[in-house]
This record gives sequence, structure tokens and C-alpha cells, in this order.
Amino acid sequence: MLVKWDQGSASLSSATNVTLATVASLDRSLVSLFLAVHWGGPFSVTYFARNHTEREILRLFVAQTLAPFCQRRGQDLRVSVVFDC
Repeated sequence: MLVKWDQGSASLSSATNVTLATVASLDRSLVSLFLAVHWGGPFSVTYFARNHTEREILRLFVAQTLAPFCQRRGQDLRVSVVFDC
């Protein structure tokens, strides 16, 4: 398959059936939203929480911001949270 790289990442994701996977922590949670915005295809993110407070903040971020955004776009989203608390 020939993929034109200048088509943009959203076109590339749908043309190649690729899922963007990344890791983030609370301080980079907004970056994960920006990635979802610019990717457009399936998106998987694993967050690391250092304590219960961070875990709850990340849960709220996903429930109130990231998941609704991806759902409105019809974008597949998989989220996991890893914590040591």
C-alpha cells in the first residue's frame, strides 16, 4: 500500500488502520487530548497516577473531556490507569 505522508495524520490513520498508543501522567493529560484531536483514528492511552488524588483527577478528565470528545467524533478510545497507591 502506498501512503502519501503529506495527507495529514488523520488521513494516514484511516488509510492504514493504525491505532495511536501513548502513555501520559496528570501533567501531560492535555497533551493526550491534543493527540486525539490531531490523530482522528483509534486512540489508546495509559495514564500513570502517583496517588489517589491524581487517579481521581484523571478519571474525571477522561469521563468529562476525553471520552465525550472521542465519542462525538466516532473515534475509538481505550484508556487504562496505572497507579501505585
